Amino acid sequence: MAGPAGIRVPHGLDDPPRFLLWSADLVFIALVVLFIGALLERTVAGAAAGPVCAFFWHRLTAARGKHCGLALSYWHLNLSPVRRLWPSSCRRFIG
Repeated sequence: MAGPAGIRVPHGLDDPPRFLLWSADLVFIALVVLFIGALLERTVAGAAAGPVCAFFWHRLTAARGKHCGLALSYWHLNLSPVRRLWPSSCRRFIG
């Protein structure tokens, strides 16, 4: 779409990063599985399992939302951005 005086205005400022046709998280998952397969000297198996893992990750994120990986890491790996909180009896609502 052209804006004023032929200036192109982007439509998707909040779109996720992409690599060619795929979103960056799917490419990352496929490459990590391929790399693990190469480390274990099973490159063909890694190349076959990478797209399969990426497909299942895509289905999981489509069903549960795009930030389900962050939620899974929070609950199962105890990776929380908040390191320390006051006791609940001392906290006040800050609006």
